[in-house]
Amino acid sequence: MAAPAPPAAFPHGWDSHRRRNHRPPARSRLHVLRAIKLLLLLGGLGSIATVVLWDKGRLPGHEDPPAHSTPAPSHIMSGARLVGTDSEGRRYRVTADQVFEETGDTHVVHLDDLRAWFFSGTREVSLTAGEGRYDTATRQVIMSGGVRMDTQGGTALETESSAYFPARGLVEGTEPVHVTGPWGNVRAGGFRLDTVSGTLKFTGRPVLQLSPGGNS
Repeated sequence: MAAPAPPAAFPHGWDSHRRRNHRPPARSRLHVLRAIKLLLLLGGLGSIATVVLWDKGRLPGHEDPPAHSTPAPSHIMSGARLVGTDSEGRRYRVTADQVFEETGDTHVVHLDDLRAWFFSGTREVSLTAGEGRYDTATRQVIMSGGVRMDTQGGTALETESSAYFPARGLVEGTEPVHVTGPWGNVRAGGFRLDTVSGTLKFTGRPVLQLSPGGNS
């Protein structure tokens, strides 16, 4: 007969046989009862509480934390790619190393190591982000974990988070942004990029610093 297969391995080294609440053997409980009787004779009521709680596996004043079970997101695929069209019928692409279905919302997927390509005016823009969320109903891409956009003209925009709305022809962010290019650099509290006209607007008191002899 073939040898029985080993138990299935779980993440972090756990096997399929989870540890259960363990009661001490009868001999150990007998020693505890004897100790309690002795303490009763000595009048050590505080020490009795200590022994009883020790027998239950925790120290006085330490209660067991409530158990919380949060279902993990469902992994859908690796190396995913999405191709669509924006409000002007121009093609955009979104790729992700890993894609997960959001818990409790089947219309939203979570994207790890996100990359995107889309047009702003007549120039193509490439975008990278640490992670993102794509709403399959509205086609909105919400990006976070550090976002960077690069244009064909050599301008780079960096911020912590932003959102891309293909149906509206819009990319915007409400966190501090830093933009650099051959012409100089801008720091602002946020930005709004109209991908139809290619117009980039800043919010939150932008500060412009021009490079000597830079191109506009």
